[in-house]
Amino acid sequence: MHQITREKNYFLSFLFLKFSEYQNLDPFSNTFGAASQAVLTDYLTVDEIVATPLEELAQLLAKEGRNRFPSPEAVAAVIKRAARDSYRLHPALNEPLNLILGATLENIRTLSQQIKKVDRAIEREVRKFPNPLSSVPGLGPVFVAGIMAEIQDIHRFPDQASLAKFAGLFWRTSESGSFQAEETSLGKSGDAYLRYYLIEAANSVRMHNAEYGRYYLSKYNESAKHKHKRALVLTARKLVRLVDAMLQHNQLYVLPPMNLTEEVNESANIKARPAKQHNYRQPGSRSPVLCA
Repeated sequence: MHQITREKNYFLSFLFLKFSEYQNLDPFSNTFGAASQAVLTDYLTVDEIVATPLEELAQLLAKEGRNRFPSPEAVAAVIKRAARDSYRLHPALNEPLNLILGATLENIRTLSQQIKKVDRAIEREVRKFPNPLSSVPGLGPVFVAGIMAEIQDIHRFPDQASLAKFAGLFWRTSESGSFQAEETSLGKSGDAYLRYYLIEAANSVRMHNAEYGRYYLSKYNESAKHKHKRALVLTARKLVRLVDAMLQHNQLYVLPPMNLTEEVNESANIKARPAKQHNYRQPGSRSPVLCA
């Protein structure tokens, strides 16, 4: 993943040379999508895009985007506007620049295919070891495998606070006498891999679970700086309690019935509150069990 990130950053740096206004106007939600790649590789220069009829460009977008664009003509108009506003390079640089962009895209596609193979292998391995974490909406096999691999045996930790400290999800105190700092930094020690998996998993769970989505929003609005990062780390800290309880008691998660859209889009002025109890059920049992 680090390697594919480097390749994407490398690609974007050269993309600016060819198409300086492309990212400013941002015609696509994903710069590396099929339709975006077709626009960037099928045309040698931005002048060719400007000279292309709007209908022809819209047809290309509809074909490469598999008719998923609600209005290909509108996207095509944004692309032509970006092409007109972009500065021009010396003609001698066009061909080598396109060669670099094309080769980098090949590297990105190859790495993406390898990542998919690894993800499928991880999913096959996770199926061999049934665990309750797979029942949590938003926790896919990669997150589950990463969390389980780093925790190993949950009984090594006497409580959820110990697990959180092992993951590095704690804040260092900064005080002297009666003074206490308003902002404290996250601990630098702990298992960096487990911390990564828990934070990424929390970001996924909050989009599939109304309770975690609501908790994230409350912390987001309470934060004065670095809103998303702080809210996400606090949501990961909440997820630690859930992971610890499920693994300690070997109990599956039962999502309470609710309208996810209404819950997540509630008023953002929600105050922090004590952690709610979660409903679980024993594997093979239909009766839910309450576990803090």
